[in-house]
Amino acid sequence: HFTGNQPTRDGALRREVFLNEGDVLNTEMLRHTIRRLNQVGSFEKAGTPRLDPQPGAGDRLDVTFPVTERNGSTFMAAMSTGPLGPTVSGSFSTSNLFGRGQTFSAEVERGQRYRKEQISILEPYFRGRPLSVGANIHRVRSEYDGSVEQGAPAYTVDSKGFGTTVGVPLGRFKRFDIGYGFSVIDPHALPEVDLELIGTRRQESRISPTFSFNTVDSPILPHRGLQLVAGLNLTGGPLGAWTIVRTGRRRWGPRGSVARSDTGAAAVG
Repeated sequence: HFTGNQPTRDGALRREVFLNEGDVLNTEMLRHTIRRLNQVGSFEKAGTPRLDPQPGAGDRLDVTFPVTERNGSTFMAAMSTGPLGPTVSGSFSTSNLFGRGQTFSAEVERGQRYRKEQISILEPYFRGRPLSVGANIHRVRSEYDGSVEQGAPAYTVDSKGFGTTVGVPLGRFKRFDIGYGFSVIDPHALPEVDLELIGTRRQESRISPTFSFNTVDSPILPHRGLQLVAGLNLTGGPLGAWTIVRTGRRRWGPRGSVARSDTGAAAVG
């Protein structure tokens, strides 16, 4: 049982429990379950479970996990400036859509010479199975000023595409994810501009396999745990023009400080 999980539905939490009804009580699995519930990111903290004897059921126990919901939705608005001039952006994201545990985000950015729209969604348990499935779409338009001194022409780049991800757990805190992204990049300028200076319309594909191990107790306010990530980015027309190897390691100490952090990347043409 769960208490304090409003609006999160019981079904979105039961799938994170490492014990099944009728199992022999295992305190180690209880500790792993508390850590996993905290990793979901929808709660301030999952407390110590309460064990109550079932009336007239002999040695059977009712296990109740007390949780305290946090606001998993975020609205953001910002103004910034950069090489493409000032922009205004707004975004909405939630890690618990309709109390079902899905992640959803939408972002819009507008400027005089820059525009961007992006939407993404992730279902952590597709059709009730431990299989995460995600999708995203994006559209970006960037307008670049020319420079007579540098011989650079003015041009515009339109980019639009989509991406998908699929992930499976390999253990209690290990998982494998693989993503695929496809983009159409379309630079264009005045007819007299040499296309070799800005490139031509092209299609780009990317495959990103990632292995991760994560025992960090909270994605928002971590106190302790270890996170390891290793992955590849295979990018190019034939999915092999560029290969980027990504690695990362973080360990949190008992007071929430990062005791050790290492990241790395290498590109191979």
